[in-house]
Amino acid sequence: VIYLGRITDYKNFEWLQKTMQELNIPLKHPENVDDERIWILLSHAKMLVTASIWEGYGRPVMEAESLGIPAVAYDVGAHKRHIKKGICVPLDINNMEKSEEDFKKAVLDVWNKKW
Repeated sequence: VIYLGRITDYKNFEWLQKTMQELNIPLKHPENVDDERIWILLSHAKMLVTASIWEGYGRPVMEAESLGIPAVAYDVGAHKRHIKKGICVPLDINNMEKSEEDFKKAVLDVWNKKW
């Protein structure tokens, strides 16, 4: 499982890291990689995950989907337009506990190929 992108507060990366550890699913976060290496890393990934609560274009999701790699992400920004193979999780900023539980379930469903 791979995460591509910067680590900023709205990307929710610390929560994502902790969650993946709790689910006993390995998470890779390559840093400072060029475009060619990104494609190689994505092509070997089982899924791409991002727990960002704000997004614009969502390039990593689009790249993963273009390779047939499922993505799990909240339904923010362009994610809802790009995610076809994975799961776009509804985000309720007023009920983050439910949103986080739904995200965990989506990750497990994709990991276990139950979606």
